[in-house]
Amino acid sequence: MERELTRRVALKVGAGTVLAGLAGVSLTPGAYAAPAPQGTAPSAPAQASTGLTTAPAAVAANELMEPPPMATRTFGTLRATDWTTPPIRFEYKGKQFRRYPDASKKNHPAEAWVHVYLATWKKSKTEVLVHGGLSKAAAKAKAHAHTLALGRVPNFLRREVKEMRIYSGAHSATSLNRVISIYEGANYPTHRWANVYLHEAAHCLNEKLRANKRLLKKWNRAVAADRVGPKAQRGGFISEYARDHRKGEDFGESVISWLALRFHPDRLAEQAPGAAPFIRAQIPNRMAFFRARGWDTAPWR
Repeated sequence: MERELTRRVALKVGAGTVLAGLAGVSLTPGAYAAPAPQGTAPSAPAQASTGLTTAPAAVAANELMEPPPMATRTFGTLRATDWTTPPIRFEYKGKQFRRYPDASKKNHPAEAWVHVYLATWKKSKTEVLVHGGLSKAAAKAKAHAHTLALGRVPNFLRREVKEMRIYSGAHSATSLNRVISIYEGANYPTHRWANVYLHEAAHCLNEKLRANKRLLKKWNRAVAADRVGPKAQRGGFISEYARDHRKGEDFGESVISWLALRFHPDRLAEQAPGAAPFIRAQIPNRMAFFRARGWDTAPWR
């Protein structure tokens, strides 16, 4: 068993050096894909930012902003310097032959030898898989850093992630069957990278929601009510991405927007002037659905 992680260690590690220098902005449809990499990597590591690279233009006081292409990119307020909930235990489970399909490579095998770590929190566990070709020390560093990054995600979302696979290649992050795949070669800027975990974890909860007929019925009612709202734009979806991929993306895009409005209104105003009234007008019933769940949002306060 590895020694217990401490909050002091968690704060020192932050996003981890393995997450530095990532940049990119677009998003491709797929198995619940996060923003896809675009362009080429910068010649020097990207520096941490406190907001979006380019904030949307301010809107007039009596007007509402248009739905952005993607809410995670525009409204995602999680930062790599935010407080994290480190696991109680972080254990090395050895090398195992596991399912580990690498979408960044052509004709990749579905299984491979990987280093397996088990991160245990108070009410959940997440396995972290790293390529077996790395040394044990290098694999531990990667698994450790990504575990702490996942710890910045609110508890109610993080607990739904049963497995996290870490790859070195370039591909958009994905989530399926409560397994999220993170590709370190993707060109995400530092300030957007933290929200990739948030986006993918939200997909894991969406899968759970869709398996619960009672909750799914309530969710669909909330969506229907928002679509005919007095100020709803373009069908009452929080983003174009949510509208175009309703079953897979609407829930996560809406959750991220609600969290930003509730916990980081100042950051939201800085990143996207006019976002707050737009979110309130666009998804009021979805937000009421979220509030009624009584979710554990720690470490967000």
